[in-house]
Amino acid sequence: MIRIRYIHAVLQGVLLCGLVFCGTSPAQQSDPAAGNDESRAGETIEEIVVTGSRIPRRTSELPTPTTVIDSEILERSGTTNLGDVMHEYPALIDGIGSNGNNDQSTGSFVNAGQELLNLRGLGVDRTLVLVNGRRHVPGDSETTSVDISMIPTPLIERVEVITGGASAIYGADAVTGVVNIILKDDFEGVQIDVLGGISTESDGELVDINVTVGQNFADGRGNFFASLNYTDESEIPVVARPFSNRNPDFLANPDNTGPDDGIPDQIFVDDVRFTPLNAEGTLNLVNNAGTNMVLPIQEVAFFLPLFPDDPIGLVFDPALSDGLLPGQALYDSFTIDRTSGEVRPFDSGANCDFIACSGGDGFRTAETNTLSSPLQRVVVNLGGHYDFNPLTLHISGKYGRVESQATGQGFVFHDGVFGPYIRIERDNPFLPPAMAAEMDARGLTAAPLAVVGLNALSANTRETFQVTLGGEGSFSDRTAFEFYGQYGEVDTELRLDDVLLSRYFQALDATTDAAGNAVCRDASNGCVPLNPFNRGASPESLAFVDAGLLATVNLTQVLFGFSMNGDGWELPAGNLQYAAGVEYRRESSESVPDELMQARDPVTGDGLGLVGITAGPTPELNTFFLPIRGNYSVGEVFGELLIPIVRDRTLLQSFDLDLAARYSEYDVTGSSVSYKTGLNWTLNDVFRFRSTLSRAVRAPNIGELFSPAAPGAQFVNDPCDASNLTAGRNPENRQANCAALGLPPDFQSFAQFSARTVTSQGNPELDEESADTVTIGAVITIGDNFNVAIDYWNIEIEDTIVRFFADRILENCVDGATLDPLFCSFVTRASDGQIVNIDRKDINAGLFKGSGIDLEGNYVHDFNNGSSLTFSLIGSYLDEITFLPSAADPDTQDKRADTANRPRIRALLSTVYDIADWQLGWDVTYIGSSKIFRDVQPEELSFNKVESKIYHSLDVRYRFDDRLEIFGGVRNLADEDPPAWMNFGGILYDGVGRYFFAGARFAYR
Repeated sequence: MIRIRYIHAVLQGVLLCGLVFCGTSPAQQSDPAAGNDESRAGETIEEIVVTGSRIPRRTSELPTPTTVIDSEILERSGTTNLGDVMHEYPALIDGIGSNGNNDQSTGSFVNAGQELLNLRGLGVDRTLVLVNGRRHVPGDSETTSVDISMIPTPLIERVEVITGGASAIYGADAVTGVVNIILKDDFEGVQIDVLGGISTESDGELVDINVTVGQNFADGRGNFFASLNYTDESEIPVVARPFSNRNPDFLANPDNTGPDDGIPDQIFVDDVRFTPLNAEGTLNLVNNAGTNMVLPIQEVAFFLPLFPDDPIGLVFDPALSDGLLPGQALYDSFTIDRTSGEVRPFDSGANCDFIACSGGDGFRTAETNTLSSPLQRVVVNLGGHYDFNPLTLHISGKYGRVESQATGQGFVFHDGVFGPYIRIERDNPFLPPAMAAEMDARGLTAAPLAVVGLNALSANTRETFQVTLGGEGSFSDRTAFEFYGQYGEVDTELRLDDVLLSRYFQALDATTDAAGNAVCRDASNGCVPLNPFNRGASPESLAFVDAGLLATVNLTQVLFGFSMNGDGWELPAGNLQYAAGVEYRRESSESVPDELMQARDPVTGDGLGLVGITAGPTPELNTFFLPIRGNYSVGEVFGELLIPIVRDRTLLQSFDLDLAARYSEYDVTGSSVSYKTGLNWTLNDVFRFRSTLSRAVRAPNIGELFSPAAPGAQFVNDPCDASNLTAGRNPENRQANCAALGLPPDFQSFAQFSARTVTSQGNPELDEESADTVTIGAVITIGDNFNVAIDYWNIEIEDTIVRFFADRILENCVDGATLDPLFCSFVTRASDGQIVNIDRKDINAGLFKGSGIDLEGNYVHDFNNGSSLTFSLIGSYLDEITFLPSAADPDTQDKRADTANRPRIRALLSTVYDIADWQLGWDVTYIGSSKIFRDVQPEELSFNKVESKIYHSLDVRYRFDDRLEIFGGVRNLADEDPPAWMNFGGILYDGVGRYFFAGARFAYR
């Protein structure tokens, strides 16, 4: 970072020193914003407040790279989901969208239906989303991230994307940049937009209807408008696409004979399945080898008792058999063929590595998931303004309701922590006859069944309400002002189907009554017997065991702001321009999980935890979730200056200096200062250089500050165990520090065999993150029809808020030169040295670094027949994205550039041909190749590449007259599948396939 600052300082110094030789120009330009554009003489230049500045000017004059996405681009996309368009732009990486919220293991399962933007791939919390230059109420629990699915595209005039730190202009969270969504206003007449779409697989249907009405009054001094948007998108399950219903991964290479044989250690497998689980059910019948099995106590501790009353009480997967008793199986497994329904021996697949095998009858973890989430949305916008001259007042309101859902991995761990087996008695009426006969032949009265139970289903409903009242006017011809007040609220209900364990085991223990009907052995609570075989559970039995969890989230935001801008002193090169203002913001959040997931006593940890994977085999091992409640407020004052330094000199047609600063006072974390300096050097009508250096901040969000201590159970790896003393990044340090803790060299830790309590929590003592961002670029403009811009960017975020994993906390405690007092304070050991508790607390410890190059160009060719051909190119090269969870320890760095979801090269080329009433469009999206894993050697993996992809989209539009136009098109024309490693598609790659859309617009004005 020092080197980058030096470059910026040298550039600034060279330009400023040039004033000594170039002199200064007379103050003869009455319109500094218009520059020296002779072709604009006599024109009235419309100056707008663009995202990169609060001083009115054109985007072409900004020192900060800014991309404008206008309404025509949104209309051509054939979607009403703004996120679908935005995620194609190279600067946006790895956010959350309708195709990326299907994996509950990453925590995104609860984000079904949301669209969250992520500039530079450095986190959605570090991208600030504005609407009409003002903050929008957050849509994501515990954070300030805005759900842009609440903003239908027919209402959007344009979207401005500034890729650089902008905290000095707009406040905290603008660490990686700002996305400003400008909505249409002053609408008069009636406009109806209708859009429909469907994939070539006859799914993913889309229906979107938008009706907007508006009317001017009082001779045009006033206007009111109303808009209603209705959207219905259908679900696409993972099983609907062969490429998505797979689980790519790596398994041990059976041909590898040792570290020096030159053969890769692991091979790529496109469909890994996990034995002995499947949805049909696998019954495991102990044979003589299993009955006579004896294991050392250390190995027994890894497995929980299947039947507490049995002397052996342990069952193992077929994939483990050879490792325990070479050449012998412990039991024989039988399953139900999902095609024929016949009972047959279980096929564990090939090349088994622990419980993972290639192919076979095992469980595909993805097969219950959602590929594209369904969405039903209704959004009503109302607004109006009236010009009292010189004061114009405006008011706007919004109500939106979005319903969406996603399914996730089925309920697997029936004891809540480890071991997927359930007990099936011989008299169970659902037992297939062939399996019953096998049990009788072996004299077994009970057997373990491995089966994937209920799917997890999340149904989300979000209601958004927001109202804004404000005004704008002028004190004089040279000074304008604006003020506003805004209140926003989001209420979310998250309904989650999960298993109430007590009822689940009650319903599984089925028998028959005197009449031969299936009944529960324990008929209390109105028990309905559940058939676990071959997806045979009845709706009534599923309703009996379903916990029907309900979690609620309430977010509120209050904003007040006043700002002014205008011309200041007259300088030799033009008028100084300024902007200044004050803002106040209060954010509140309350997230309440279902009572069945909560701990009743946060001190002792006693409570419920009676559902799904929140329930352990003992109350002490339950995992609990607690309500999160918190709020904070911030008052801010900011200012910005545009200082013209030189005009109309050799190689200095203009040279301007931008300065901005903001002081923020938080009631929780205290004060912070952000600033920006920018240089804008125009050599002539063709060449312009620009550069910025900024300090941006991100205050901790409500979840990071106020998440209460929530206990859970976890197996951890104790670095001070005798078997681990020679491991780690510095074994000598580890040995010395473990001894300093009073642990002997032969210390035996129970943490690997018996789960330890791990407590996760926020931290009200957190400080803000700070980021230094540098951009250096050049703009080439030739006439009115060609321009190209290239910019280098570099960002470094310090004091990153991070919550370490339990194993990393243990390692950081003892692997340094001395005992680390911070990380060691998170570990509680008993008097005998055994780990009792590990605190996973948010702290300021991490470091993010990123750099790259952006390219943007536009060319318009006008033909003699009145037609035109437009080319637009946006590309990026990602040089570095590196995260260090511990900034002081380089060994912790995680290099993410050139990996899946973060390829080095991305580009979007748009071509539009306009002739008479026709418009034809062709878009090409290029996603460069990348690696599955960074920094691995060829001898480690047989395959380590995510192949490049090119997507083509076509659209056509015809305008009959001013009242009617029709359009249609196709996305992913070649029906390109996503790469094998990214089989869901997600945010970056298309997982739906070829998709057709068509629509019409009727307007009466």
